[in-house]
Amino acid sequence: MSAPDLLERHRYTWATVPGIEPVDGWTLLVRDFQDDERFWYAEYIAVRGQFERSLHTSRFRFTPTQERFAFLIANPQRAFVGRSGVLGSWDDASIDAAIAAEAVLA
Repeated sequence: MSAPDLLERHRYTWATVPGIEPVDGWTLLVRDFQDDERFWYAEYIAVRGQFERSLHTSRFRFTPTQERFAFLIANPQRAFVGRSGVLGSWDDASIDAAIAAEAVLA
């Protein structure tokens, strides 16, 4: 499948996130999703060509910005490890802290 075909496939269930430009060819898509606990929330994926990438973002504490999306794309293998040492999902505070730490180290 080519990139337009993949975006076309998702057209009825996913939408491009307004105000977020593609990063390295990846486009951020969002849809309303109801999980097994019957909570509705925005679910995000990135698509590029024939590839999809789950972003492992928090169900309730993630608001996409251009900078956060760029961080998630630049760090696809980086897992978020919470204070308890358990793998978790990326939320606004953890992404912003990681971006700030990278800026200090640069």
